[in-house]
Amino acid sequence: LPICSSNYENQRALIEGENVNLSEPNDAKSFIITMLQITAAVIIIIFSCDFLSGVFISTMPDKTQKAVETAISAGNSISTKAVKDKKYIEKLEHLNYIKEKIIRQDKNLQGKSEFNISIIKNKDVNACVLPDGSIFFTTAAIDENYSEQELAFILAHELGHYAHRDHLKTI
Repeated sequence: LPICSSNYENQRALIEGENVNLSEPNDAKSFIITMLQITAAVIIIIFSCDFLSGVFISTMPDKTQKAVETAISAGNSISTKAVKDKKYIEKLEHLNYIKEKIIRQDKNLQGKSEFNISIIKNKDVNACVLPDGSIFFTTAAIDENYSEQELAFILAHELGHYAHRDHLKTI
């Protein structure tokens, strides 16, 4: 059999001889194995990047954190939607009082941000913290008439997200 033959069977016979222990090639099986290998490689790369970014963000100096947060929060339009209704001003003052009590007890939050609290009009019961430390409560959450302990829990939860740099890890 000539070596330059384009016939697959002839080339295979030449290389393998009469070895009966070799199985016929299976294109579907080869394709599936290759796809599984690529998928495993992508998963390993994603988890490695996630782990390394988590380590970097956790050890990031406060100055760098501030610079990143400022860049991320540039043009934040949510603060312009803050409710200035008299109905919510007393609640806002109370939230700021609770916030100050929490910050005094947690050194990880001291000096990090102003943690300005605002109330935005929304029918969903929710609260969130932005990368710059701004905390927002929805009007629906304020209208729930939570006790002081419940409000403290919600505030501490949002401040915890900020202290653990969850906003940066998510990005």
